[in-house]
Amino acid sequence: MFSFLKFHSNEKYFQLNRMNSMLFFSFLILFFLFSCYLHFVYAEEIITIVPGASDSSRFRFFDITEYPIRIGEEIKWYNADNILHNIKVISSDGKTIVTESGNIKPKEYFNYEFKEDGQYLFQSSKYPWMRGKIIVTDDIKTIKKSLGNNIDLNISWTPSTIKSGEKSLFKIIFIDKKSSKNQEHIDYSFTIKDSTSDKIVYKNSLTHSAWGMEPASYKFDLAGHFVGEVGIQGILFQPINPKYVEFEIESSQ
Repeated sequence: MFSFLKFHSNEKYFQLNRMNSMLFFSFLILFFLFSCYLHFVYAEEIITIVPGASDSSRFRFFDITEYPIRIGEEIKWYNADNILHNIKVISSDGKTIVTESGNIKPKEYFNYEFKEDGQYLFQSSKYPWMRGKIIVTDDIKTIKKSLGNNIDLNISWTPSTIKSGEKSLFKIIFIDKKSSKNQEHIDYSFTIKDSTSDKIVYKNSLTHSAWGMEPASYKFDLAGHFVGEVGIQGILFQPINPKYVEFEIESSQ
């Protein structure tokens, strides 16, 4: 009887130990997959105040002036200039101040989370030519791709279902996998072509992105299937073997 109880106890112990091992390895696998997923999809939602923005004769004052974002997400305004700047966010009718930054020192940020949908204006209190628009909506689609060279791509557009005859806004973000930060100084191109005829309908020739965030817009004249292509040819002022990724775009009536 004693021998039987001992054997039974060992078998139970073995079963429990095996179950614990399986749970442990399952947890490790899920943790690894979840960590990779988070690492891949992460992108910083940043609007950069470009150097020299206080000069009204400059070509641009922010790196992007029409910024689509999902409800509940946060935007950072980063001051890449060498002087103080401030930002205020106001309602689209210009009557209500939603938030104000105070002074943003060089190389510092101002953050604000947009909890309600709609369109908002942002502008400088000191320099009236510095202004743009935030579009807060869940009607936005995001594609995530790997470009190699430790660079990921997030490209979003709104509306998510593109309609012919209406302007679509694109937001392109390049991400450094090692730091999970937006990758500065990328030489890139963005092309849209008809998937049946290969006719190019939109082309942004090789362009330098200083802060890894770039806008584009296009009005699809016809409904149909299109292919978007983003390529990179340089990182941090160093040429690389060109890398390209493609993704599908649908335009409806």
